[in-house]
Amino acid sequence: MLAQIRSFAKSPWASGLLGLLVVSFAVWGIRDVFRAPNLKDSVVEAGDRNVSSPKFKKFYDNYKKQLEQQQNGGQPIANADALAAGVDTQLASELAYEESLNELIRREGVRPSDQLVAKQLAGARTFINPVSGAFDRNAYMTYLAQNGLTAADVEGELRDELASNHFASGVTAGLVAPLVYSVTSGAFAHDGRSFTWVNLPPNAVPAPTKPTDSQLQAFLNQNAAQLTKPETRVISITYFSANKFKGSAEAKPTDAEIQKRFDFEKDSLSKPETRSLVEIPATDAKQAADVARRLKAGEDPLAVAKSIGKQPILLVDAPKSRIADSAVADAAFSLKAGEVSGPIQGGLSFAVVKVSKVTPGRAATLADVKAKITAEVAQTKAQKLVQDQANAYNEAVNGGLHLADAAKKVGAPVVTLPPITKDGRSAKDALPLPPALVQKIAALAFSSSEGVDGDVQEAQPGELYAIRVDKIVPPGPFTLDEIREPLTKRMMQQDLLKRLQAKAEDVQARWKKGEAPASGASKAVAVQRDAAGVNAYGQEFLGSLFNAKVGDVIIAPGKAGVIVAHVDAVAHASPAEVAKAAVTSREGASRALAQEMAAQTRLAARTIIKPKIDYRRARTAAGGDPDTLAFAADGSKPVQKPAAPAGKPSTAGGLSK
Repeated sequence: MLAQIRSFAKSPWASGLLGLLVVSFAVWGIRDVFRAPNLKDSVVEAGDRNVSSPKFKKFYDNYKKQLEQQQNGGQPIANADALAAGVDTQLASELAYEESLNELIRREGVRPSDQLVAKQLAGARTFINPVSGAFDRNAYMTYLAQNGLTAADVEGELRDELASNHFASGVTAGLVAPLVYSVTSGAFAHDGRSFTWVNLPPNAVPAPTKPTDSQLQAFLNQNAAQLTKPETRVISITYFSANKFKGSAEAKPTDAEIQKRFDFEKDSLSKPETRSLVEIPATDAKQAADVARRLKAGEDPLAVAKSIGKQPILLVDAPKSRIADSAVADAAFSLKAGEVSGPIQGGLSFAVVKVSKVTPGRAATLADVKAKITAEVAQTKAQKLVQDQANAYNEAVNGGLHLADAAKKVGAPVVTLPPITKDGRSAKDALPLPPALVQKIAALAFSSSEGVDGDVQEAQPGELYAIRVDKIVPPGPFTLDEIREPLTKRMMQQDLLKRLQAKAEDVQARWKKGEAPASGASKAVAVQRDAAGVNAYGQEFLGSLFNAKVGDVIIAPGKAGVIVAHVDAVAHASPAEVAKAAVTSREGASRALAQEMAAQTRLAARTIIKPKIDYRRARTAAGGDPDTLAFAADGSKPVQKPAAPAGKPSTAGGLSK
């Protein structure tokens, strides 16, 4: 090795390399040559805003969970499938829009105050103590730790949300769509057609004959690619239900258990004391003292607040926990009805409170809620018993027993399901389980191997199950016996439709020559697009009718056969109808205009801010291989199959009041 190094040092390549080093010393300074490059970990950069790889990973995981809940019945989506659909790249693009808009709003000077952010945070249900009803800082810190977030993450997202809402309110305040918008839609909705039509019901042609076995087999052979059985799995399932233990001696609550549960829940079951009041913020102690003096003199609180340029806070029958500032809350709940406080120095500003109504609280008694408490304790004990049963089953399986034997040992039932597909369907038999549970079982079964006893899973609280895949049946062609009935029905329907179409074409041809259908077989009517009962003809026919010209003879499927119709005239809406429709639909047009403005604002923000997206870094953060990305010819963005409509998922899990 040393000889090779010496040989290389004497070569022309070494001289060239040293020359590059000398240039780098001169341009960058010697320290920069030996210092690691300062690379910024950014999936998205929009002005001063940055989405790092760890933050993008949180967004991606939350968004994938949303897709699983909304579009996959709660079943997991394999990460490889999500990446193949371009979920990561679409999300990166969506974040570029969102971050650009937030940056633009910031530059425009819309910046919520710390006080407003704190108030929003204090009202988030996630952090409300269920007993006291007040903001629980420990719950907040626990939430941050469990989700790998910082206070800056959550409070920054709340700040962005508030700024976005305020910006949108300002842009769309008083927005009303011009009447010409709703006039146009009104004229379109009331556009009409007069037509003469004849309906050809199924009995208008001879009934199709039942196909022979040879015809069915020929049809099956011709459509073998489309008529293939999907993979199925035969599954045994054992389940553990708390319902089995309800009413049993083991689950019956004792008086001591009922009392203990009541003591724990007493505060939350009691009705707290409430106040109706008005709170007026003040700039300083002097202004607060003046406000207090005027309120005590009998001036109207709203008028006083308006005179000093403040927005009053009105609370009706509110418990103490509803008042965000603890100093204001303490002062308000020390007053009687009709009393006015002195200047209150709160956490962020001064305030004055006037109480108009006091409603005493009422402590709950065991007699009031005994039935509820008893049911809760019984349910808790039943769930504990079913969990013990499931644990005993796990121990039996771990000890070497298979599902059926382990279930028998602990007294749990076993059901063997007929072969089911990946989406939880059975070809022949109705499944003896709720559809939602079947979906979960199918997803679990198709990720398991044959002959393996699965772990206990939770269907819902108090309902547990475990499965074993007894047999995997690979996909393959149907036999004629397996699909004889549906295949026969399909062939006869096709034959019937072909006969009806042929008869309709004959009626159409004669009608075009001037020979109208037989007397009494046709009817002349007029319809408008949005008229009541218009759907009685069928959407396919209406689509053809309103796309046809006067004098055309059209054929289209109806709701009770095939319709042949002659377009007699176009009936335009009257001015009175259009005017009425314009007024009633103006609100909807205004909403549509506001939505379009929002979409265009997002586009404008992206154009102005010019965000940078590192799609390869996004793919890596999402757990994929960046080399699997295929880019457009200009290299600007990946070429992907579109995923589901995106929306920026919350790292904070959607904190709402």
